[in-house]
This record gives sequence, structure tokens and C-alpha cells, in this order.
Amino acid sequence: MMFSDLVFSGKVLKELREEAGLSLDALANELKATGLDVSRQTILNMENGISVPDINELIIIASFFKKPLKVFLVSVCNKTSNV
Repeated sequence: MMFSDLVFSGKVLKELREEAGLSLDALANELKATGLDVSRQTILNMENGISVPDINELIIIASFFKKPLKVFLVSVCNKTSNV
């Protein structure tokens, strides 16, 4: 598997946020305290796959939840047909 076969999983972000008992607003405030200036709407967009964090944002998010980066990445299989 190549690095380009991995994409950010907003579902994981949502699951971790909910497991921590945090609302979107609460998570936004917690992340702001770490230096990541994001809004509740930005987090919602990440969770719904509308936007993805850049690598620096992802590092801060992973650190906040005390998880390795790979937890937030899922494999995408790009199969091509032999036409």
C-alpha cells in the first residue's frame, strides 16, 4: 500500500469526539487551546467528509486524542478494470 492510497476518515474523528463526550463546540474550544483555530463548522465538515485537515491540523488532532496519525487514515482501494 502506498501513502497515496490513504485518506482521512471523518467518521473516526466523530467517533472519538463522541466517545470523549465532547460537542462540536467543546472540541473546537479544546483544539483552540492547543493552538489550532478551528470552528465547530470546520470540525463538522471534517466529520462529514466535506473538508480534510492538513497534515499540521491532523497532527494536533491526533495528539489531542492521544492517537497515532494512522488511526485517522483509511485505505482506499483503486481497482482498475482490464478493459
